[in-house]
Amino acid sequence: MKNLKIRIGDTLRFFRNLKGFTQKEVLKTSADHSIYSRIENGKRSVRLEELQEILNTLSVNIEEFITFSDFDINQGVFRKDFHSAAVELDNPEKKVIMIQYYKEILLEQKKTAVQLSNFVSIKAYFSQFWSEIPPVSSEEVREAYELLSNTEYLLQYDYALLANMVYQFSTDQRRTLMKKAYPIADKQSRDAETLKHAYNVIPNAITACIQAKEYGEAKEYAQMIDTIDKAAKNLHIIMNIKYLENLIYFITTGDRAYQKKINRYIDILQEHGFTAIAEASDKEMKKFVFGDIENGEVPISTM
Repeated sequence: MKNLKIRIGDTLRFFRNLKGFTQKEVLKTSADHSIYSRIENGKRSVRLEELQEILNTLSVNIEEFITFSDFDINQGVFRKDFHSAAVELDNPEKKVIMIQYYKEILLEQKKTAVQLSNFVSIKAYFSQFWSEIPPVSSEEVREAYELLSNTEYLLQYDYALLANMVYQFSTDQRRTLMKKAYPIADKQSRDAETLKHAYNVIPNAITACIQAKEYGEAKEYAQMIDTIDKAAKNLHIIMNIKYLENLIYFITTGDRAYQKKINRYIDILQEHGFTAIAEASDKEMKKFVFGDIENGEVPISTM
């Protein structure tokens, strides 16, 4: 329980500083200003009515708070199940689990931001492989853009939603949201899972630009590789961006040196057992360079 208190306190402190409030201004109904200070420092549990008042003062909804606090257990389970199914597409048990997630969210008439993010993520990725899950609809594209464009401060599920939808948006919509999303606000305060989703947007945005033959914009996003933490957990994202950068230059210059670099990347994937991604990368390169690719087609990096 102590760790939970600390996570709540740290998150309250983050949002209070972000919104420009002092500790005394947050919990106004309490005559004892030290109460909020003890809550923020993890020395006292927060009551439900106190938390509601604090969040109302800070203009932060409970959903944002829970997600940012990283104690949403159900969302953690979903992420684990999603990635597990993504790497074992032929596993029937994992497929059943993801289809069940899809069906449960489908029944919700008004989806929360987290539900919409999860729903679109499932459809965008698994519709490529499983007939039971349809692709993202135009109405869901509109709903996602409306949600993201009206969000002042992007949180974890916002970046996850953007990563899975960026290739579906129009050029103007994509540019608007990328300007809003980057550079990542308060990057040093973000948790690893949020940063992973934020980084995943970049290769998908590059792919969307290549699809639209917006090569200048694609090169700009490729340069964002320098903003990604050079940690082992981000290696696959960095490699993907380098592959896409080489693809851009191969398309625009025809220089075979870039094709050799692309082939080297595909060979590495094959050698390390990422056969499906390697085959998809090879197919993607051939479609972009030697044939037509439909605008809005799902990029292989979406996940």
